[in-house]
Amino acid sequence: MESHVMAAEQRRRLWQVGLACLAVGMSLWAILAGPIALAMPESWHWPERMAARTLAMPMWEGGQRLMRAASPESFAGIVAPSLNRDTG
Repeated sequence: MESHVMAAEQRRRLWQVGLACLAVGMSLWAILAGPIALAMPESWHWPERMAARTLAMPMWEGGQRLMRAASPESFAGIVAPSLNRDTG
């Protein structure tokens, strides 16, 4: 009987430790992901890839969306010449 109680206690503690480790891991990832990405060589483009993955878009379309959101007027100025050239 006592071994059954000990096994149940071990399972309960294992779940507690597992959930605590999961919470700590998620917190560390949230805190350290940005600094780690910025510390990598620039040629790896980790911040850009993370932004594109967050938007669930390819890097090109994600970049356009970010530019449009940051400054619609400037984005329109970038896009307008290419639109005029295509229609001309």
